[in-house]
Amino acid sequence: AKDDDRDGFVIADLLRTGKFTETQLLPGAYAELRQYSSLYRQQNEAITRQKILLRQAVGQTFPELGQVFRDLTGQTAQALLQRHAAAHVIRQLSEAAFLAAVRTDFQGRRFQVKKLQQAYQLAQHSVGLQATQGLELAIQGHLRLLAVQEAHLNQVKEQLVQTFHQLPQAHYLLTLALG
Repeated sequence: AKDDDRDGFVIADLLRTGKFTETQLLPGAYAELRQYSSLYRQQNEAITRQKILLRQAVGQTFPELGQVFRDLTGQTAQALLQRHAAAHVIRQLSEAAFLAAVRTDFQGRRFQVKKLQQAYQLAQHSVGLQATQGLELAIQGHLRLLAVQEAHLNQVKEQLVQTFHQLPQAHYLLTLALG
C-alpha cells in the first residue's frame, strides 16, 4: 500500500534480507476477542469524552454543582440535570417545588434529598450563566448519549465474556485467576 518511491526501495531491501514477518491472522474466537477488546476500549473512551463534555457544560450553567455531586452521572444528579441544570432555573422555585420536580425525573432507589438541598442552597448564590438554553439542551443530549453508550458497553462486555468462555484455555485461566 506504499506509493512513495523511497518506500519501495526500503520494502525491496527488507524482502532481499528477509527482515520481515508475514501477517498471521488469529482464528475464530481469538479474532473475536481482539475485536471485542478494541470495541470495549473505544466505548470506554467515548463514555469518558461524554462525561468530560457534560462536566464542562454543567460548569457553565451551575459550576457549584460539582461541590455536591462528584459524579454527575449518578441517578440523583441525572434527575436534577434533566430539567434543572441551570442555577437560575432552580432559584425561581421554592425548595419543596424543586425537590418535587427532581423527584418526577428520578428513576432509582435512593433519592438523595440532602444533596439536593445542598444544591438548592448553592444555586441561590451561583455564578452560573443566565442564558443557558443551548447548554441545557447540550446537557440533556450528553445524558442521553451516555445512557446509550453505557448500554452498548454492557452489550460488548457480555459478548466479550461469552467469547472468552469459548476458548479452550478459559477454564484453566479462570482457575488461575480465582486462585
